[in-house]
Amino acid sequence: MAEAAAFEPGPRLTFQFTATQVWAWARKLAVPPSAGETWDGWVTRILDVFWAHCRTMDLTFEEAAMYFRVHRVTLRGEPGWDKDYAASVLDAIKPRG
Repeated sequence: MAEAAAFEPGPRLTFQFTATQVWAWARKLAVPPSAGETWDGWVTRILDVFWAHCRTMDLTFEEAAMYFRVHRVTLRGEPGWDKDYAASVLDAIKPRG
């Protein structure tokens, strides 16, 4: 599977995003909740800012997923790269049919 230098997230993916993760990424990316905003709206906004942030770093989708998981940029072959997680991410976005 060829990897692009940058990615477009395309269709929305399903994430398991705990309240602790929401708060951690909201703080890291400076995305506070807005008055009257729904939980889903806030989480979506956090993820949108996250993807935009990843695109500024030219991360592949796989690298962005790893960043989401470990909260720091980790490239393939570096200590901390979880090859099983990376494989599961690529499998999840693989076209079916």
